[in-house]
Amino acid sequence: MQHVNILSTKTIVPVLMEQASAAGIHIDHVDFISTEPIISKEKADAFTALSPAALVFTSTNAVEAVFKLLRQYPNRLPSDIVYCMEGRTAEKLKDLFPQLTVKGTGNRASEL
Repeated sequence: MQHVNILSTKTIVPVLMEQASAAGIHIDHVDFISTEPIISKEKADAFTALSPAALVFTSTNAVEAVFKLLRQYPNRLPSDIVYCMEGRTAEKLKDLFPQLTVKGTGNRASEL
């Protein structure tokens, strides 16, 4: 059996690591990318002043950043029409913004 080595920049769930190992695949994971939202009054004012037809969230990081921004500088979202990625992004959006109705989801950003 040929061994395969993979370097992942995203943490992989343990069950997937076990399945990969059983198949002769070794996965190292190192978090190379780290994001931190920039929260300021100016950013909050600029965001809430927008008048988009819809808001589109393509990552949990985006959902969390908007949540932190509006929690620190209370205001309403500039649109109640929301689209997002399926899975974790949709779950995070429902958790942090339960008042919103997601109009549509997609597997890829291009589907939104």
